Amino acid sequence: MKKILFALSLVASLLYAEKPPTGVMQFNSFILDEYFTFKINPIKTIPCKFEQIELITLKDRPECLKKKKAIEAYKKDHKKAIENLLKPGKSYYVTLLENQKTYYICSVSDNKKNLSQLLVERGFAMPNTSNKFLLELAKKARKEARGMFGGDFKLIGECIVDGTPIPGQEEPDEKVTYYSY
Repeated sequence: MKKILFALSLVASLLYAEKPPTGVMQFNSFILDEYFTFKINPIKTIPCKFEQIELITLKDRPECLKKKKAIEAYKKDHKKAIENLLKPGKSYYVTLLENQKTYYICSVSDNKKNLSQLLVERGFAMPNTSNKFLLELAKKARKEARGMFGGDFKLIGECIVDGTPIPGQEEPDEKVTYYSY
């Protein structure tokens, strides 16, 4: 009898396991150059990575910028550019697709557009799948010098995506002075 009750409770717990929340959530912030955080209630936020894309960030090629001031300026400007596309405090429809322990894979959209497509179209992300539509959007963004392929980010974007070194980013050699006694 105990075995039957245990089996029934196990089946019931599997059937009624807590499913990740899906619905309208408020965008909180862009953190660590790769996660978007959304508020699922007034207290709890969840980190998300968007499906089918990888953001173009310095974490992929840290050798592109070596000077500490340049790295800090890049991170500040990059976060500001991303948060101009996804406004903190604005509500988006979020579908949590997969739990990766420390973050979720998400599909995020507003009433007009899928935000994965928007980030690729604006030149801040590259597709990590063979989705032809996303590949065409990425090609167009690069051709039209958008996002990480234009303006202040042009050299950094080319370095991150293609591996093209940025001139003048070498660390200055420390002068060694030898004294003779």
